[in-house]
Amino acid sequence: MINRERLHELLEMQPYRLAYWRVASDEINYRRFFDVNDLAGLNMEYPQVFYDTHRYILSLVQEGKISGFRIDHPDGLYDPAMYFRHLQEEIWKFKNSDTKPFMADPKKLPFYVVVEKILAAYERLPETWLVQGTTGYKFSNILNGVFINTVHEEKFTRIYQEFTGQAESFLDLVYRCKKIIMKASLSSELNVLASRLNRLSEKNWSTRDFTLNNIRRALLEVVACFPVYRTYVTPENVSKKDQEYIDWATAAAKKRTPLLEPSIYDFIRNTLLMVPTDEDADDEEVQHFAMKFQQFTGPVMAKGLEDTCFYRYNRLISMNEVGGELQHFGMSVSAFHYHNQERIKAFPHAMVNTSTHDSKRSEDVRARINVLSEMPEVWQKQLDYWFRMNRPKKTEIDDNLAPDTNDEYFIYQTLLGIWPFGESEHLCSRVENYVLKAVREAKVHTSWINQNIAYEEALQKFIRALLNTKTGNPFLEDFLPFQQQIAYWGMLNSLSQTLLKYMVPGVPDLYQGNEIWDFSLVDPDNRRPVDYSYREALLNKISPLLETGEIHKRASFIKSLLADYKDGGVKLWVTATCLSLRQTYPDVFDNGEYVALDVTGERSEHVVAFLRRTSEKTILIVAPRCIYGLTHRHNRLPIGKVIWKDTEILLNTESTLKNLFTHETVQTQAGKLLVADLLKTFPVGVFEIL
Repeated sequence: MINRERLHELLEMQPYRLAYWRVASDEINYRRFFDVNDLAGLNMEYPQVFYDTHRYILSLVQEGKISGFRIDHPDGLYDPAMYFRHLQEEIWKFKNSDTKPFMADPKKLPFYVVVEKILAAYERLPETWLVQGTTGYKFSNILNGVFINTVHEEKFTRIYQEFTGQAESFLDLVYRCKKIIMKASLSSELNVLASRLNRLSEKNWSTRDFTLNNIRRALLEVVACFPVYRTYVTPENVSKKDQEYIDWATAAAKKRTPLLEPSIYDFIRNTLLMVPTDEDADDEEVQHFAMKFQQFTGPVMAKGLEDTCFYRYNRLISMNEVGGELQHFGMSVSAFHYHNQERIKAFPHAMVNTSTHDSKRSEDVRARINVLSEMPEVWQKQLDYWFRMNRPKKTEIDDNLAPDTNDEYFIYQTLLGIWPFGESEHLCSRVENYVLKAVREAKVHTSWINQNIAYEEALQKFIRALLNTKTGNPFLEDFLPFQQQIAYWGMLNSLSQTLLKYMVPGVPDLYQGNEIWDFSLVDPDNRRPVDYSYREALLNKISPLLETGEIHKRASFIKSLLADYKDGGVKLWVTATCLSLRQTYPDVFDNGEYVALDVTGERSEHVVAFLRRTSEKTILIVAPRCIYGLTHRHNRLPIGKVIWKDTEILLNTESTLKNLFTHETVQTQAGKLLVADLLKTFPVGVFEIL
């Protein structure tokens, strides 16, 4: 029999405290990976820690076994700029004599390093970071936005608010969700920061009467109002942008808390900017607090925005992606061109992605859901019908029906996005697991920590009733024809999306399985085994056509690809053709210009067109967008004169162009190209100017 008293005495002698895991939310004395208690943070700012933890991977670099690094979550570092400098310096030593000084030139870095960094629309990657760019989350959202019809934002917002009763603005919801995270999951980290700041305040006569309680309340408000994931203030560098973000956050927090002493926010602002308060100030302690504060705002933003708000604000869930900005609805073509031109100037070799291990839903799921933005009236009609039809499938819990309308709205979009082209085996369990994860992340009716079993069971019961195929199901009878239409237009969206990813400035990142259609959701759904043998068979079928120049063979093959689009071969054809082109003309895509082209005519808003060029070679890229609005009246592919009418691309040169998909040639007329001629037989186009 265990002697509890003696066991307790033994545990008390240890250099750690054994505690119930939930205690860490309020009391902890080490940095965690977000709120994961058993993943402790390491102090990479200490040289010995850096060398000990990087010794093995640096040896692989020295042996030539690694050609680049992807650094995830750099915002968790004490001083990211210093970390990247140390990393590049160590690799420099392998390639140069120790006597040759390391030159911190961002354009001539010794090693390829990209970072998983979430940037706001108004934010730029810090110039002090010695990296080639980000892993591409910003690009993913920019590209996705091109396929959302911005014209219908007001209608879509009204539909969502009327169906769900959710009238809170997105930015107010983010503010509230960040406060929830700080109170529930990251309270201990906030307590540590508040205690540090309180000790600083007591050292100065003008701030010593700020109580610990008020300091904690003020810090909570500042972090909740923070407009970016974090700042990068150091004793050596306070950028203008960082000062603006801190000024914004403290001013916004001050407005939200009229009962708090305003000067407490001035104290916080000055401390975060490392502004000395008097001659006796402890500069080292001020710096340490400011640096630790910066490590805190990132996890709060990530957990509050990505892992809470993105599962609550369901207006159009294709936008709810890592790095997404839900207060904006879509992206204009001119804005898309602007961002590509900015990338080629600042970070031409940054990664560009459309799906990653962190995606809430895959690129092909988003491509489908985006179609809804083009048909608000049709979408509202379907929603109203399904709501009435499926009301009896809900469960009453405490005088409320479960699931609620916001979760119901989320479920319908999810089903439209992930429904497979072939067999739907395991679909029900996949949807159940995903939606269960979503509602726990949302933390409205249930959560990972405090599970509401009644609500979760009602939710799963509702999903099973929706997807029941054993008996007559009026919902599926109405849903499936509509879903098949959405899937068709989503397929066309995806072809354009795929083409643009491989042709814009940057290094394309192809996530496993996305060579063909992939309708995966967030992990663990997107970690399922990939059928590479199927993809290999499709590639073997396509490869001979990549070599042949016979137009009639290509025409017949392309016709079969489009007829059998559900097998994914047509997406693989676009992917393989683009990668082959990049291999043939690497200088065009590594160092070539990006030239946005003007488009005129009746359907000009439906075209993205640009050049990639060097002095030796020019490539024209043409991709349709908002394809439902382009084709639904004609029920056909976005090809030919019937669809494109008088729409023209202004090339301002007399040239002959070769279509690299079809091998057909097109001639400019007075420096112009009819889109109907460019997209005559295939819905997207890449052209070599001969």
